[in-house]
Amino acid sequence: MNNEEKILQMLTQLTNNVNNIMSTVDNLSTTVDNLDKRHAAVENSQALIQSDITEIKEKVTAVYNQTADLTEFRTESKNSFAALSKDVKFVKHKLHKTEEDVFDIKDYLKIVK
Repeated sequence: MNNEEKILQMLTQLTNNVNNIMSTVDNLSTTVDNLDKRHAAVENSQALIQSDITEIKEKVTAVYNQTADLTEFRTESKNSFAALSKDVKFVKHKLHKTEEDVFDIKDYLKIVK
């Protein structure tokens, strides 16, 4: 094998190596493009999730405020019922006392007759 053949063989091998490297670079480029697409999809999903989280936070805040209002209403209702109960008890006591007085007056009127 002479020098020209050796050089030709080396050039052919070098060309094959360059072609392999170019093929690998093309594959890497395709892979990077796919990764970019997947990354964009993940970012879109993340934006949707963030939007959902914001909506959930708003709803939780609304539920929290409603719970606070209901708790306050419950406390006020319990206090009102307690006051009403005391008033009813007092009215019953006065009614009983009045009935005793009426009984005493009737009894007295029977004696006077």
